[in-house]
Amino acid sequence: MSHRDPSANQLLEYARKQGNKPDRLTTSGGNPVAEKDASLTVGYHGPTLLQDWVLIDELSHFSRETNT
Repeated sequence: MSHRDPSANQLLEYARKQGNKPDRLTTSGGNPVAEKDASLTVGYHGPTLLQDWVLIDELSHFSRETNT
């Protein structure tokens, strides 16, 4: 790189420092998600809980994408 302002290279330096880190699955707020395919339920075959904020976040994006 030529004589550029150091702030112009911030993104390139960040990508170089990140290297080969594995991608992480996150929510829309940036919180890491351990397992996307599992839901909180009451018992083995019980109903899904509304406290499962990962599922609620995923469903909210899905409904917005299909309704627009």
